[in-house]
Amino acid sequence: MLLAGLCAMALGAEGIQFAPDRPGVGDSTVTTGPGHVVIELGFAAALTQRSTTLSTGGLIGRIGLDDGLELRVRLPDPFVTEGDFGVGPAGLGAKVGGVLNDRWSSSVVAELQVDPNDGTVGGFLGGNVAAAFDRVGVWLAGSAAGSNAVTVFAGGGLGYNVDDGGVYVNAGYDFGGSTLAGVGAYLLPGEAFQVDASFDVAVADGQTTWLPSFGVAFGL
Repeated sequence: MLLAGLCAMALGAEGIQFAPDRPGVGDSTVTTGPGHVVIELGFAAALTQRSTTLSTGGLIGRIGLDDGLELRVRLPDPFVTEGDFGVGPAGLGAKVGGVLNDRWSSSVVAELQVDPNDGTVGGFLGGNVAAAFDRVGVWLAGSAAGSNAVTVFAGGGLGYNVDDGGVYVNAGYDFGGSTLAGVGAYLLPGEAFQVDASFDVAVADGQTTWLPSFGVAFGL
């Protein structure tokens, strides 16, 4: 879940195109740049009146292959729910994207996923479009994911960018019946290093789930 396209070309050390896919709805609209790597990881929770789930919230490596093209490797996310341990799917995919002009940028992300628990094969396909207006950015994101059953999601957000970070609001709807909204912030203490925090709320079938998340991303 990532901030997409606030001043899309955030240039870091030695020409890396440092635009992490976290936090926020969707993925960024910029790839890492040829020969560069971005690592993203975090800590996330899903809290309801009935249960608590804790997880690493996204372990992803993004490897720049060419201008506008990156390889994406997803490691299985460990999680624990009420004392029961498990892991999420592993994934291998790619992102194609970049700046269209001085305002607009877009990306497409595709990923093949395998559940290490039972070998189930699934996939993810997402699209992102962003526009920058000085320090203000807006973006839209849509995706389809799953194996036997496919989940469709659409959302977007509005953010305000400053020299070393920014804040945003985002919202989305899962066509299985869940509505999500939340806020977040990110800080860039280094040229290719980001820390972030977000707090979303999802409502489905009358049940509310609170979704706090913290994470880091760094580029090489």
